[in-house]
Amino acid sequence: MMTSLTCRARAKHHTNRGCAKSRLRRRALTTPSATKHVTCRFLDLSSDEDCTMVGALLNEYASDAMGGATPLAPDVVRTVGAKLNEVPGAMSVAAFDENCVPVGLCNSLMGFSTFKALPLCNIHDVYVKPSHRGCGIAPQMLKLIEEEARARGCCKLTLEVLSNNESAKTSYEKYGFQAYELDPDAGQALFWEKALR
Repeated sequence: MMTSLTCRARAKHHTNRGCAKSRLRRRALTTPSATKHVTCRFLDLSSDEDCTMVGALLNEYASDAMGGATPLAPDVVRTVGAKLNEVPGAMSVAAFDENCVPVGLCNSLMGFSTFKALPLCNIHDVYVKPSHRGCGIAPQMLKLIEEEARARGCCKLTLEVLSNNESAKTSYEKYGFQAYELDPDAGQALFWEKALR
């Protein structure tokens, strides 16, 4: 997949047109995880290669039990990266193994907190390939997103997680996430949806 440039060189080389307005600096995080060595970097959503990577990784995620176990429509796989680039403030981070093979993806979208009158950053997708799970890769991707969210003045990060995804819940709790509640007597927030299409 990677040809002329190494992962580190690509991390320095890439710019992200979609995030340029927020002064997104090209950053890469290279740290040894529990047993796997990975490099994490922001993806360039104006790049056909990176958009193809987003579609492929999202399709793997959707095909996984925690993603619904149903592959995405081919048209979605083909266009989702470019369409993300049209969403103001959208960010994608990928993790690469020592052979520059992508093994993880984190997509985030900007939102707004009416209670604080400040922007927030919603972590919309977090996916790590089964072969690399349990190695601390998701927190490495989240760290890059958090750094940029802070630079944009966001008041918080938000995400959704399936109630039976115990390993993900444990990872997020270690990273500092917690269930959302305003008053313990009122209970914790639930994420609901109503499909329109």
